[in-house]
Amino acid sequence: MVPTNIESRQDLMKGLEPAGSSSPQQDRPEAGPEVTSRSKRPARGWERLGWMTFGVLCSLLLLELLVRWFVPNPNMQVRGLYLEDSDGLRLRPGWQGRIRSPEFDVQVTIGADGLRAVPTPNSWNGRTILVLGDSFAFGCWSSAERTWLAGLARATGAKVVSAGQPNAGTEVAANWLCGPGAARPADLVLLEVYSGNDLYDNLLGPDAFTLESGLLVLKPHAADRWEDYDGLTGPPETSAKAPPASRRPWLRRMLARSQAWQVFRSVLRQTSKPLHPSLPQAWFLRSYPREMKQALEVTTRHLDRILAETTRRGLPLVLVVVPSSLEVEDEAWRAWLEHTGLSEALFDRSRPRRFMLEWARSRGVAALDLLTDLRGPQRVYYRTDIHWNDLGHQRAGHSTARFLHEKGLLAD
Repeated sequence: MVPTNIESRQDLMKGLEPAGSSSPQQDRPEAGPEVTSRSKRPARGWERLGWMTFGVLCSLLLLELLVRWFVPNPNMQVRGLYLEDSDGLRLRPGWQGRIRSPEFDVQVTIGADGLRAVPTPNSWNGRTILVLGDSFAFGCWSSAERTWLAGLARATGAKVVSAGQPNAGTEVAANWLCGPGAARPADLVLLEVYSGNDLYDNLLGPDAFTLESGLLVLKPHAADRWEDYDGLTGPPETSAKAPPASRRPWLRRMLARSQAWQVFRSVLRQTSKPLHPSLPQAWFLRSYPREMKQALEVTTRHLDRILAETTRRGLPLVLVVVPSSLEVEDEAWRAWLEHTGLSEALFDRSRPRRFMLEWARSRGVAALDLLTDLRGPQRVYYRTDIHWNDLGHQRAGHSTARFLHEKGLLAD
């Protein structure tokens, strides 16, 4: 007889099951408090640490991208702009790139000759001015048509050739003039020097820089010697001199690639009492440590090499001295003194410029000091960069053209 009630059917199903088997409902454990607490247990420590690390890395990456987009590199680091070969560091022929910040947006092109071209005036009078120097001679950071050398070309009718190279000093200028530049035709050689860091470049000495991932960085031996140098006290005291490193530590190699780190370090140097010699303020000191005095002697030797080469070629040489923004802007200078708490009696803001102008006077070289022409109520330097804005370039171009005409240096 077939059972009809529910209980009988269940009993029948039990009877049909193999021996030793049990129903899924009977085998499944009930969700007790132990299982519930396990499902609600927070993530393990290593998982939380992993997510925290991931978040920090994403934040640092976002910060790096924002800094690269909005803040110019304080060391004028432009990836791929340089190449390094048997002749040393030089601009990469054919390089093109866009360099921008909240204050400027410039397209830069390097010609096949490794120089940044200056537009030729519409009515070229057949004369050529050869310009040596650093980033100011290069035209950082204005378009080629708005640089002071383009203004000089328009005002004089002369063709201007710029051999300016960012992050270069008087040694690079002398080497280029006596090397690749020896074949360049010219009627006048104009040497631009910047009181803000040209002396620092000569403090570092030759062979101080190299390329790493397309960026210009100090070599390990130079970084070890100069990174902690203080213009107020000289080199730091060390109990034992470690052997020079052949390769930068991995962390320093990584930081060298980070623009955010370079901006942060630049701010620290600007606001700390130790005066790193890459700062213009260090060269305003009335008293130099021994190494900084030697940098003046090295600078003199390079300037003399340039004068000797122009004399050999029968070319007039003109020195153009570019002041730093702290020499032009009294308010910025006073604000820096107030922030650091250093006494103004320690400094002489005109000392670097006087050194260069005195060299020119003693050698009979015509020299133009741009300080007076750059001063005024309008700002001529970028706020976030050491270079001239378009107005600064305009004033420098007009002043230089007027000086050359007054001295009769471009007369037929």
